[in-house]
Amino acid sequence: MKASSAFCLRCRMMEVTNDLIRYFDMFAGIGGFRAGLTRAGGFQCVGHCEIDKYADASYRAIHDIGEEEVYYPDAREIDPGGMPDFDLLCGGFPCQSWSAAGNRLGFADPRGTLFFEIARLAEARKPAYLLKQRTILNVRKKNRKKLYDALADVAALAPAKQLYEDGLSGMEAEYARYLEAVAELDGCAIPRERLFNEQVEIYEQLAQINRDIRAERKKLALCREIQSRLPQMEHDIDKIEEREGEVKHDERRRR
Repeated sequence: MKASSAFCLRCRMMEVTNDLIRYFDMFAGIGGFRAGLTRAGGFQCVGHCEIDKYADASYRAIHDIGEEEVYYPDAREIDPGGMPDFDLLCGGFPCQSWSAAGNRLGFADPRGTLFFEIARLAEARKPAYLLKQRTILNVRKKNRKKLYDALADVAALAPAKQLYEDGLSGMEAEYARYLEAVAELDGCAIPRERLFNEQVEIYEQLAQINRDIRAERKKLALCREIQSRLPQMEHDIDKIEEREGEVKHDERRRR
């Protein structure tokens, strides 16, 4: 049986609290991701990418940039084989092509295709973690909101429609809302089954992303708790080691 001493416990504890996650900061801007990771603790930046010279100047002024960190101005020109090792790839890719700040042209906007640069580097380097914005999924959900609401209304108001057609009074408002929902769906040229499946897929993906975020937050909370309890844990380990030493000393005396 393999023995475990207090000294080994100390080593494992220090390994958990001091092991840094190395990350590369894509589309860094002025460093929103970096600020959050620095505040969380336990992360080390190995480089960043930002094409806007003014944003990059702000990034360098705000954050403590190490001499060993690499810099790429254009994400499209990054050679994954020449990048330093990293565990986490994070990137707030330009969202103007998806949000109200732009024309919402999606992948038809050249900025919208920059998302694939993150995918290209992730595929080549296969980092353990990938941190990105949920913009595309949230925008897709927002753009389809009327249709998704119409789907829900058709399903929820079907009993009211039947009661109205059977002659029950008081169902006029519900029946009118039902007809509006049907008209909305009929005018979108998307089959209802396809729309329903799309809605389920988007919501499942967003739910999974939120579950992943909550899981990572729990890990960070655990790390912070360990760090806050480190002095007491060190004290307790010292006491255990001291007692172990006394026991060994007594054993040698008895021999």
